[in-house]
Amino acid sequence: MIDADVAGSAGESEHPTSSACRGFLEAILELGNYVVMTKEIFDEWRQHRSNYSSKWLTRMFGRRQVYTDTTEHDDSLRQRIVDSLPGNRRAVARKDLHLIEAALATDRLVASRDEHAREVFRHASAVVRELTSIAWVNPTLSVDAAVEWLRSGAKADARRRLST
Repeated sequence: MIDADVAGSAGESEHPTSSACRGFLEAILELGNYVVMTKEIFDEWRQHRSNYSSKWLTRMFGRRQVYTDTTEHDDSLRQRIVDSLPGNRRAVARKDLHLIEAALATDRLVASRDEHAREVFRHASAVVRELTSIAWVNPTLSVDAAVEWLRSGAKADARRRLST
């Protein structure tokens, strides 16, 4: 699952954020990994994509490295996550619940630059235990070493999982 914030940041400039996101997407393409798209994720990508990420996604479709997930919303899961959070964090969770649902339905991996969302879902994982199986990586943080993580098999190791 690749959040639209990565697609929107991946460009052809040498700016560190742009370069890190581009490098992450290139590694996915090169390694033959898949990107998961739901209708909601695809719509977000279309709104936020850069010229680079648009071309990248076209290449991914051409190589058949796009997995289209048609999982329906899990209203029970959504409600449990929202109910587990204090009021000021609920809006953050609601914005990215589709990423969580798609991750749980597929490979349990999320790539996003949104550290606030990661912290909110990490907090929710104390109550909603399914969240603890999701690994969250930020391609722009050197501590996450996202490209190296991909090259070593993208395992959901403990330090990347959403758990308290």
